[in-house]
Amino acid sequence: MLTVSELSRRDAAERVRALAETGIDPGYSGAIAPPTDIDTLISEVEAAGSRQLSVRDLLGLWGFGRRTSDALEVVTAALHHNDLVVRPDFTTVQLDSIVTVLSADSADPENDEGASAVDGSDIAEADKHDFTWRVGNVRQQMAVVAVERTDSLHKAIELMVTKRLSQLPIVDEHHRLVGVVTWESIAHKSLTGGDIELWGARAAQYPSAAHGEQELFSRMDDIRKFGFVVIVDSENVVTGIVTAADLADELEARVTPFMVLEELERRLRQAVRDMPPELLRSGSKKKVEKAEDLTLGNYPYLLDQSAAWKWLGWPFEQQRIVERLRDVAKYRNEIAHWNIDAPEDEPQQLARARELLDLLKLVTPGIGKA
Repeated sequence: MLTVSELSRRDAAERVRALAETGIDPGYSGAIAPPTDIDTLISEVEAAGSRQLSVRDLLGLWGFGRRTSDALEVVTAALHHNDLVVRPDFTTVQLDSIVTVLSADSADPENDEGASAVDGSDIAEADKHDFTWRVGNVRQQMAVVAVERTDSLHKAIELMVTKRLSQLPIVDEHHRLVGVVTWESIAHKSLTGGDIELWGARAAQYPSAAHGEQELFSRMDDIRKFGFVVIVDSENVVTGIVTAADLADELEARVTPFMVLEELERRLRQAVRDMPPELLRSGSKKKVEKAEDLTLGNYPYLLDQSAAWKWLGWPFEQQRIVERLRDVAKYRNEIAHWNIDAPEDEPQQLARARELLDLLKLVTPGIGKA
C-alpha cells in the first residue's frame, strides 16, 4: 500500500496526457538515448528497477552491430555476470525492437519464459540462445496496420487498398487481437447481400496468433495456407504481422548473395582452369594443383601476382580487380554463417559483388548461371 508508482516507461506520462486530451495514444517514440556503457546500464537498472532500449543499442554496449555467434556469447556472458535479464529474449525480436533489462532478482521466474536466460553457475548452462529462425526475426515490409471492432468496413477497405494489404487485424480498444478481415471474407460476406458491417465481414477462419519467440518453421504451414500470421505479445496485443510476401522477401535477401557468390567463384575457377600449376600455387600457401583447390579467399593473392595477372590478360586495372576480390572475399566470410542479422552494409556489399560479376562475365562469356 505504501508503494508509489511512476509513469516512466515508454513515454508513459506523455501518452497518458495525450489520451486524456485527445483520446488517442500517440505510441512510444523510442527516442530515449541509450546508456553509454554497461556500467551506466547497471546503474540505471539499480536505480529504476529496469531499463528499456533497443536490441541494437544493447549490442552496441559491447561494440557489436548485429547478433553474430561471438556477439551472443559475449553479451550473454556479461548479462549473466551482472545478474541481468532481458525481456523478451533479445534473439527473438527485430534488431530495432525495444527490450527491457532488469535484475535477475526482480524477474519472476514463473513468468520469465521469454527472457534471456542468466540462471545457473555455468555460462554454457546460462546461454540458452541459439540461431533458430523465429517468427520475430522475419523483417516485415511495414508497421502493422489494424482496425478496431467498432470501425466501419469502409475504413477497412480504404486501408487495405491504400496500404496494399490483403488482410487487417481487428483489435479492441486495447489493441488486443479479436479477429481478422480479409478480401476473401469481405467477398464471401458480400454474396449474402444487404449492408455489411466490419465485424460481420470478419474471416470465419484464420491462423492462431503467433508469438515472436516461436520457431518460424512451426508456423510455415499456417502462413502457406492463409497467407499470413498475426504476431501478438503475452497480453494478446498485436505487435506485427508476417505475410507470405515477407517470407519471400526474406528468402530472396538471404539466398541471393549466395547465388551471386557461387557464380562469381565458378567464373573465377573457369578463368584460371588452364593456368600452370606453378602460377596457381603463387596464390596460396597450401598445396594447389588445380583451380578447384583454390578458395574465394585465395584469388586476391593469386591475381595480385604479376605473372598470374599477365597470364590472364584481362582488360582491367589489376589493383582495382584485386581490391574488388578482397571486398568480395570479406563479404563471403561475413555471410558464411546463418546469423540472425545480416551485415548492416550488406546491400552495398552485394552491389559490389554484382559489379565484379558483371566484369567477370566479359572475360568468361561461356559460363552461364547455376
